[in-house]
Amino acid sequence: MQQFFYRENADCPKNREVIISQRFRGADGKPVPFEIRPLYEEDREEILAICRHDPRGFRALDYMGKLTAAAVVSPNLKDIELQKSWGVSGEDAVLTTMLLPGEYNALKGEMEQLSGYDRLPSDQNEGGKTDGDCQSAGTDDAERTV
Repeated sequence: MQQFFYRENADCPKNREVIISQRFRGADGKPVPFEIRPLYEEDREEILAICRHDPRGFRALDYMGKLTAAAVVSPNLKDIELQKSWGVSGEDAVLTTMLLPGEYNALKGEMEQLSGYDRLPSDQNEGGKTDGDCQSAGTDDAERTV
């Protein structure tokens, strides 16, 4: 029975492309999707620790902003040129500056759904297959900062 809990036997969510805004269009005129990844408990704990050590105290909006930004794979929110183009510094700052409130809420909702926040305990027994790789940012992307 123990082997069912091994990483290679787990169904894990894959990264997902989502259209968050109609305002960002490619050369073909079609909306460019954001790529998001699932967050794992390890990611959440790391971000929570950073937010708890903020000299201004814990700020829930900063925490949610960092969680949401951590889930974004593309566009690369770490890109200095992207941040400069929006006149801000930091992954969460560029995200909240570039998106309208409804777009930001849509992105946050997609992150929450992909990361399992929308599941009720009864949903866990339905067993949908996801076939993704169960790796948090800490295990495959040591450079990631939030």
